[in-house]
Amino acid sequence: MGFYRHRRVEPFFPRIRYRSREVEFTRENARRLRAMESPPDSQIGDLIESMLERALRSDGERFDVILLSPIGDPDTFVLERPIPHTAAGRGSAWTQGTRYTSEASLRGDPRTTQDLD
Repeated sequence: MGFYRHRRVEPFFPRIRYRSREVEFTRENARRLRAMESPPDSQIGDLIESMLERALRSDGERFDVILLSPIGDPDTFVLERPIPHTAAGRGSAWTQGTRYTSEASLRGDPRTTQDLD
């Protein structure tokens, strides 16, 4: 999974380690998940609790949750530099939703996002 911001593809690509759909963000669900034996479940429980405590999510909302490998982890693929998006004008944004490219394209030392198409 990669990230695009400020007209560039960021140089790090974490591995998706776990994905859960429609997770209920409640304190009760956070407690239940933290009590499970599975590390991803307890991590999601911690995330829910943190988001609710900091008022970043409202109690009872549902969200998809994706746990990613951190920067510095061997599972996170890192380029030497970001990949700039140089096209300009209406409708030229590189991401208009979900966008896919291959790891081979990324390893090919792309100079701009046009090298990824």
